Amino acid sequence: MNRKGIDKCIVEEFRGGSQEAFVEIFHFYKNQVLRLGRHLFKAEDVSEDFAQEVWAAVWQNRARFKQVDNFDSYFWTLAYNRANDRRRTSIMHYNHVQRYLNEKDVPVHNDVEHVFSEADTRRLLDHALETTTPSQQKVFKMSRLEGLSSEEIAARMNISKQTVDNHITSALKQVRIYWETHLTHLIFVGLSSLMF
Repeated sequence: MNRKGIDKCIVEEFRGGSQEAFVEIFHFYKNQVLRLGRHLFKAEDVSEDFAQEVWAAVWQNRARFKQVDNFDSYFWTLAYNRANDRRRTSIMHYNHVQRYLNEKDVPVHNDVEHVFSEADTRRLLDHALETTTPSQQKVFKMSRLEGLSSEEIAARMNISKQTVDNHITSALKQVRIYWETHLTHLIFVGLSSLMF
């Protein structure tokens, strides 16, 4: 192997379907792929899932590599395309989740709904709320799930409206952080269950 890219002999063997050549390619690029995943997705488990998707795509598309002159360029194009697909899917689901958070009783009708039911979204919300304080959980549930106003919550809990608003803001922030770090993995699992 040289410093600029994978050895051309290894690429030729891989084009012929050699598993040993695939292993060589894997070892050559694996750390770079993981670094890319960490840079783009910020969560270790999501980065590892991304890397697995890249390697599966490389193996599944090995026949296409026969028509490629620049293996390194094609490899990174494939990796970035996988990353973009993953991000697009995450954005679609994130938008679905945002509607759920911000528009309590508005039904959602889009393709993501077929992958994630309201029960799935509620389960994800419950897990996300576990990262908040008990007071934030209580205020958030009263606001978003029971539909109470900040004034009604303040009166029930005997706290100021400003405290209620602060709890809601903090809880929303924690929920969004949780979803952003766990979302891609959950989408992959959800889509996989539809495929198999």
